[in-house]
Amino acid sequence: MKTSNLFWIVLGVVGAAGLAGCGKSEPAATSPATPAAAVAPVAAETPKTAETSLAAPALAAVKKASDAVVASLQIPDFQTATVADLSAVATQALSGLGQASSASPVVVEKVNAVKTALAAGEAGEALSALAGLGAAAKNIPSAAAIAETATQVVSAWALKQGFDVAKISGVLGALQKKDYAALATQATSLLGKGGLTGDQKGLLSGVLNAYGIDASKAAGAVGALKGLMGK
Repeated sequence: MKTSNLFWIVLGVVGAAGLAGCGKSEPAATSPATPAAAVAPVAAETPKTAETSLAAPALAAVKKASDAVVASLQIPDFQTATVADLSAVATQALSGLGQASSASPVVVEKVNAVKTALAAGEAGEALSALAGLGAAAKNIPSAAAIAETATQVVSAWALKQGFDVAKISGVLGALQKKDYAALATQATSLLGKGGLTGDQKGLLSGVLNAYGIDASKAAGAVGALKGLMGK
């Protein structure tokens, strides 16, 4: 009887211990950690300074204004246009060039000198001031195109001041097409024929000089101009 009671007492203790063990919460199972996605390195941005922040919009504005000038220019037929017509177009081109190149004192000085000569009808002085204009303007956004047109029209205007159209038809045609190799050939050929006045020789030489050609070296004029203009 005592043994039976002892058995039930032990069984009770074991059962209580088991229940107590079941009441304890086991640690929650954890899933293997998901590796973090690799983050691509972010390229370092070029620091913006006050100068670069202001320069970009300013350059864009200059280019837009320059493109508008080029688009607005109506180049007349050099064979039939009057001196007054050519002067008006040249002045318009020069004014646009002056605005586009306002930050360049060299270009502005040349532009003003050419405009003064145009207004006074001084062809020789206009051509002298025109020399080097294209080279001075080439690094200014869109100004090179205006300078090329201004040089083209001023050259035609100057030539028509001192020649009959029939005599310089080939030169005017080359200017109209911006065919600078043909311009060198036509002008140097005309100079070589003789029968020109001193003023006429000066005009032809002035036009060649505006495009970087030394008329006294006529034999190499075409090659030099092709090298200069890349045409």
